[in-house]
Amino acid sequence: MTSMTLSEDDISEEVALLRQLTQWRESAGLSRAQVAERMGVKPPAISRLERNITRATWNTLRRYAEACGVKIALTNRP
Repeated sequence: MTSMTLSEDDISEEVALLRQLTQWRESAGLSRAQVAERMGVKPPAISRLERNITRATWNTLRRYAEACGVKIALTNRP
């Protein structure tokens, strides 16, 4: 089994996404508990998501964004 390590660019993008999640929630004036309620999960799940995004699925990110009133989309870059 090979070990996967993140490059500095990957880590930088991950940190930026983590900050973006918190910014969406705070800009919407929502607590973690309120986002959790809107997503149908428990508040600790939101805390984990905001601390460690690496295991989040696209669906989870989309649902989080929608709970904060944000629409997200994937874009392709060369």
